[in-house]
Amino acid sequence: MKIFFYSIVIYQIIVFNTYSSFANSNVVSDSVRILSFNILYGGDEIDYDKVIELIKKANPDIIGFQEAEGNIPKIAKSLGWKYYDSRIHLISKYPIISHKSSAWYYVLLEISPGRVFAFSNIHLPSDPYGPDLIKNGSPIDSVIKNEYITRYHELDKFEKIYDSLYMAEVPLIVTGDFNSPSHRDWIDSTVGLRPHIKYKVDWLVSKRMEKMGFTDTYREANQDVLKNPGLTWTPASPPIVPANETHDRIDYIWASNIEKVIHSTLVGEEGGQDVTISVNPFPSDHRGVLTTCFIKPIILDAYIQPFQLKDSLLIRFFSKDYKKLSIELFDKEGNLFKSFRNLESNENEKKLKIQKGESYRIQLKNNDLVIAENYFHPTNDKKRPILKLSKDEYKEGEPISIEWKNAPGHRFDWIAIYPDGKETSDDFYKTETYTTYLLYAYTYASESGSLVLGKQSKGNGWPLKAGQYRIHFLLDDGYRSLDDIPLKVIK
Repeated sequence: MKIFFYSIVIYQIIVFNTYSSFANSNVVSDSVRILSFNILYGGDEIDYDKVIELIKKANPDIIGFQEAEGNIPKIAKSLGWKYYDSRIHLISKYPIISHKSSAWYYVLLEISPGRVFAFSNIHLPSDPYGPDLIKNGSPIDSVIKNEYITRYHELDKFEKIYDSLYMAEVPLIVTGDFNSPSHRDWIDSTVGLRPHIKYKVDWLVSKRMEKMGFTDTYREANQDVLKNPGLTWTPASPPIVPANETHDRIDYIWASNIEKVIHSTLVGEEGGQDVTISVNPFPSDHRGVLTTCFIKPIILDAYIQPFQLKDSLLIRFFSKDYKKLSIELFDKEGNLFKSFRNLESNENEKKLKIQKGESYRIQLKNNDLVIAENYFHPTNDKKRPILKLSKDEYKEGEPISIEWKNAPGHRFDWIAIYPDGKETSDDFYKTETYTTYLLYAYTYASESGSLVLGKQSKGNGWPLKAGQYRIHFLLDDGYRSLDDIPLKVIK
């Protein structure tokens, strides 16, 4: 509990308490190039090298990934970029400022010392898919109800955070696969444009994003929906996706408190509509969105941020006041491990060797007063989670209580119940109608914790009938099982 408390304190000191000094009319705007890219189960299902080739051709400054499946460090290494965050599925040319209490909501990206903007990344549930419902004859009230249940309320956990950033005039970029079309695309003039657009729809998710102050950067730059529909789902062909797939624009880059959208386009397959950057073969079932915009960063009062580099630690820091700066590192017992005194005004990073597996509390001080604080916990890509049930068997209709520990801590690690004998890998490329998992929930980057699968859980398997099942811990938005245990349900 002590570590969690400190995480909250860090978050308030470095982020919220500096808002009053963020806005600065004299700050120069910067051009930032952003890519949002769903790479299909880690990017190595079709051709991993083409994922890297495409990113290099697109030349973004930051990339928000969906379906990363634990491959963020691998992709960063392939690109030669040193800044990445597996929790939020981000790779960046800019240093990342993050804290454990907020890191799966958003991080700050530092364009130059002390000058930052905020970044967030979202992947909303895919099924039931609204355009499919319409294609299959569902009335509008049924479609809207499904959007509320499936996707709209998934934004609840983000809205307070986004609102606080918006009110503080902090520039915020949100990338994502929203699995929902835009109300700006389903208008009177587009009815009948594609077979499934049978009537005008005010799609709830896109309207909610706009209500929160966001601009849809692709539609802002390409306002003629007939000329540039910008379809991102899907460029692939069978056997990955059925030939009669329902195509639409469901991947976005949203922006708030920015200066201007300069340009936005699609990356995808050769010859694809609205695609300007391509590779062959294209390695995903989603086209990516590439946006360039002008951002006026805000200026922090102070921060300190550790980055792990194999057996060493890189510490970046900033303070507007450089009177007498120092850095101190304390081990988990509270003993002073290392200190740097009388830092120069032109310094913004320090590098040091660390003990393998050690955690540290790191403080930035001005005249011995702590002005910023953070924690370093070593990453371990070889961690294997352990699942545990609260009891040996459950009755039909009884919620299932599950604990886990030692998880990798990815944002979209998830726990699912499968019928005994079914392989998780069999669900690759399937929509929820055809998948074999019954119930599931995300762990939201928690390395340990507990959850309950029951009536309110996602999936179509409630209530579980009497029989044998397996509970799986699955890696980062994919179907790679890291641990599984038996579950018995009785009458």
